[in-house]
This record gives sequence, structure tokens and C-alpha cells, in this order.
Amino acid sequence: MIAFKTLARAFAVAAVACATTVTMAVVPAGAAAATPNAGATVHLRTVPLTIVNKSGRGKMFVFVYGTYNGTSYYVTHPAGTVSTFPDSTSYQAYGLGFGNKKTVTIRVPEMMNTRVYVSYGRKMKFTSAGGVPSTPSGWSRSDPTGAKNPNFRTLFDWFEYSWGPQPAPVPPQLPANATYLNGNQTQVDMFGLPMLFTFVGVDANNNPVTLRGGFKSAKARQRIFAAMKKAGAPWKRLVIGGGNKTPLRVISPYNGISMGVFPSDQFDGYINSVWAKYTGAGAAKTIVAKTTGPSQSFTGAVSGTDLVFTRQGAGGTVTFAKPTTMQAYQAWAPTLSPSGDADLQTGAGELMTMVQATLMRTTMLARNTISACPATTAYYTNAPVNMYAKTIHRYAYQRLAYGFGFDDVCNQGSDQQVFQPSRVILTIQPLNK
Repeated sequence: MIAFKTLARAFAVAAVACATTVTMAVVPAGAAAATPNAGATVHLRTVPLTIVNKSGRGKMFVFVYGTYNGTSYYVTHPAGTVSTFPDSTSYQAYGLGFGNKKTVTIRVPEMMNTRVYVSYGRKMKFTSAGGVPSTPSGWSRSDPTGAKNPNFRTLFDWFEYSWGPQPAPVPPQLPANATYLNGNQTQVDMFGLPMLFTFVGVDANNNPVTLRGGFKSAKARQRIFAAMKKAGAPWKRLVIGGGNKTPLRVISPYNGISMGVFPSDQFDGYINSVWAKYTGAGAAKTIVAKTTGPSQSFTGAVSGTDLVFTRQGAGGTVTFAKPTTMQAYQAWAPTLSPSGDADLQTGAGELMTMVQATLMRTTMLARNTISACPATTAYYTNAPVNMYAKTIHRYAYQRLAYGFGFDDVCNQGSDQQVFQPSRVILTIQPLNK
């Protein structure tokens, strides 16, 4: 799972063995995107991705993949050459090896739903059924099944972005063929490496900008692991690996539930309290929310075991079944009535983000207007505190991060966007300081 605002979640990686090689031409970043040829060559813009390895580790591998016109590609050479994936259910190792180099540059092509995996010690292993890469798991001891050195035992993490033509309307100060680059360094599933990404480009007014996200401090990783261990049970159980060695990662609570190291009922008490508070009649028993695309007003109350939001004026309802702890940490979808109402569908999507965010930040009991953004000091103060998200935010650059899927509600996510990108830098901060 990844941060919801920026990318769709349906990737992974695998099998170089019979892949068809595609030469990707290096085109200046300001040039217009060309339509792919009918043959073997795909002409795309590229932009230099410089990886600065301050980790203190050598034997670094980098694996980059994404989609273009619905086809998945992965980068096979630092110059930007790409290949399609084979249709294979067998695990294959992927990654460009850079040994002990402190700085490397890869020309990354204009692709959507792109991931940049960095691993140390060994390459990551992926399948590619239907030509689509799988998602490696840092929370399953058997990923990949039967492998001597599975992904679970590999020190790795990833950075993700999408780069493509700016949808209409294009800001008037930008050229008609302007592109956008939007990305984030997510911890929705896990935190493994302290990465800081930097985007260089222009803003909507065509002014030069440099934007960052992730982790800037050289001590970020050490402090995150120390804080999670200090938090005690069950939070310290989310730390994977360690002992006399460098810990591998901290996994998210819902992955901890799947792995059997985090209690499946940990958040049930807070959910029960929210459902109890908003059962009954009167303003104090009512949740208020306003959505923006288009502007709609909703009021919510618990009916039976469901939290039901009613749209004011136009009618229609959005219903959330009472969640389990796992569903609350993952985010769960509502049902709509009528189901074919496009505006209601849009509003339901926004309500879903607000409901998860106010539960995860434990503000839903204290504040019944869930569309309002309180001061950030209101987050992670009411029991039970989400120590995973709180800790990630505390040590992230500008305290912006993705500790859960809809963490961008009230602009708390780490995503950044520039137009006409000219450079991307990914810095791996020290692991043991």
C-alpha cells in the first residue's frame, strides 16, 4: 500500500530473463513528449535522478519501474534504457548495482506510478504475472516463497512519483505541453531507509522552485527506532530485525496485524467510543463535514452499527460500516445511495479520507467537524495515540509524512509537485548515527 493522494497501488517487479529490451531516447526535459513508435523504441523525456548514498553501506542496488500508456517498464541502464516485464510468476532479482559509490545518476523516464527501490546487500526479488511487477513485502517472512534470501531479510525502501503531461487546464504561465512531477516518500506500509527527495523545476507561475520531502536529519532513523522501542508494547513489536545488527525496518500497524506481532483489537476501544458518542439525537451527537469537489454539506450519525452521512439539500447517504482495527488503519470504503450519483460519489471519497484521518489522529471524539483542520498540536495527543504515525511525523522533514493512507488530509502528507522538472535528488541519510 502506498500514499493515496499521489499514486495508484498496483505494482511490483520481476523477471528479466525473457524481457523485451526497449531503447528509451534521452530527450531534453522541456521538449514535447512524443508518441511511442509502433516498433521497439519508446521516445520519452528523461530527467536525471541523482542518488546520494550517505547510508554508510556499500553494495547498493537501485531498481526503477513505472508505466507508460498502460505498459509496465523497468530501467535496465543508467542512461534510461528500459525493458518490459515478462509474463512470469517466478521470482527474479532486479536492480542496477552501484557497489560502494557515494553518488550515482540514472536518467529516469517520463512514466506514471513509478517506484525507485533502493536495497543494500542484495537485489530485490519480484514476480511479473501479466507483465506487471509485484510488490515486495517487508512484513512477510516468506516473501519471496522458497527464496534463500527473501525480501523480508533485505534492507530496502522506496520512493515513488508520477511524471506526465499536466491535465487541462494548464496554468496560463506555463507552456501548453507542460508536464508535472508529483511524488512522495511514504511510510504507509513501513519505514526502512531515511530518504530525502528533492525536486527541481518551476511552480505554476513558472518561477524556479526546489521542493523536498522525507527525512533530512542524519539521526532520523536512529531516533525513529529508539522512539518505537521506548513506546513499549505493542509498538516496539513493529520493529523488525536488530539485535546486534542494524534493524531492518519498522512496519505499519496493519502489517503488524497481518504478521501477528500487533493486536488485531488494539484500536477497537476508540472505535467503540466514537460510535457511542455519535449515537442518539442532537447537535452533540452529530458529525459535520463539508466537501469541496463540488461543495457539499453532510451530517453524520450512528444508526445501528453504521455511521451514516446524509447530504444536505440534494439528499443521498454515505454509509460506513463499523470498522475493525485493521480496517481503520487501512481505510475502508463506504456504500452510497443512490450509487449512480457522481457528486455523491466524489463527496464519499472525500468523507473516506476525513473519517480515516480523524480516527488515526484521535481527534474524532474531541471535534465533531471532521472537515476542519485544527492546529497540528491537536494530533496524536488523545489516547490511544498512534505511536507509529506520531513518530514518523516527529522526525520527518517539516514534520510532513505518510503514516497512513490518507495522511495528506489537512496537508500533512510528504507529497510535493513541480512543473517542467529538471532534476531529482534522492539522498539516503546515515543509518546508524
